[in-house]
Amino acid sequence: MRAEAGSEVRGPGAGVLARIGTTIRRIAGMPDYPGYLHHMAERHPGCPVLSERQFYDEQVMARYGNGASRCC
Repeated sequence: MRAEAGSEVRGPGAGVLARIGTTIRRIAGMPDYPGYLHHMAERHPGCPVLSERQFYDEQVMARYGNGASRCC
């Protein structure tokens, strides 16, 4: 079954599903914007927060620099 756009999981399993999603994103090397927002609110209150697009661009630049590297 596929979730509709804008729907969110509620109930006792919501926290578990959120943690699973975060873990999968980290394993895959994908940026975790909700995790970034949580970190900024908890550890750096009052500091400016990047927009989702700025955060994504910064993560891509940190990972790939000026372009994807090749080993061969």
